[in-house]
Amino acid sequence: EDVSFTEGTGTFANANVGTDKTVTAKGYAISGTSATNYVLAAQPSGLKADITTYPITVTARDTSKVYGASDPVFPYSATALLGKDKWSGALSRKTGTQVGTYDILIGTLDAGDNYEVTFNGAVFEIFSTTVNTLPVLAQSGSVRFVPEGLMVQGIRGRLDVFNLNGTRVATLNVTTDGVYAFIHNPGIYVLKSAQGSWKVVQK
Repeated sequence: EDVSFTEGTGTFANANVGTDKTVTAKGYAISGTSATNYVLAAQPSGLKADITTYPITVTARDTSKVYGASDPVFPYSATALLGKDKWSGALSRKTGTQVGTYDILIGTLDAGDNYEVTFNGAVFEIFSTTVNTLPVLAQSGSVRFVPEGLMVQGIRGRLDVFNLNGTRVATLNVTTDGVYAFIHNPGIYVLKSAQGSWKVVQK
C-alpha cells in the first residue's frame, strides 16, 4: 500500500526554563493513495520535556580611576542573549576608596532565570594623584607632556595612556628616547609602562 507518515512538531507554551513542561504536538499526518484506508486517531498527547538554562559568559575588563574621582561604568563583553532578551543591572566592585586594586564583581548584572552565567572577573585600580615622572622598576626613566605628545626617556616597550575615566587614549611603542606623538587635551593622565609601573602625569 502507498501510505506515508509525516512527523509533526512539538511546542511549549513558552520558552522559559522548567522541568516536565507540557509539549503540544501538531502536524502529524498520513498521506498517499491508500491513506483513506486509515484513520489517524489523534495527535500525540501527554508529552513532557525539560527546557534547561542557556550557558553564557560575561568577561569584565580592567579599568581604573584617579583617587577622588567618581567610579566609571565597569565595561564588559558577553555572549549575545537569545531573541529579544536584554541585560539588566551593572557590574560592581569590592568596596574601597584608597589607592590600590579591587576585584570587579558581577554586581546586579542579570540576564534572567533562563541563563546560566559564567563570570570572568577583572581588576579595578585606584591611582594616586601624585604628579611626577614615571619610575619603571629596575630602570630609570621619565615622561613629560610636550605639545606634540609625550617626551619619553629611559623607558622601552609598550606605554599605555589612559584618561581619568580609565579609557585608553593611546598606546605607544617606545623604542628610543624621544617625542611620541598623540593628540591630547589638558588634564591628568594615567600611564602604564610595559613593565607594569603606574603613575599619573599632568600636561
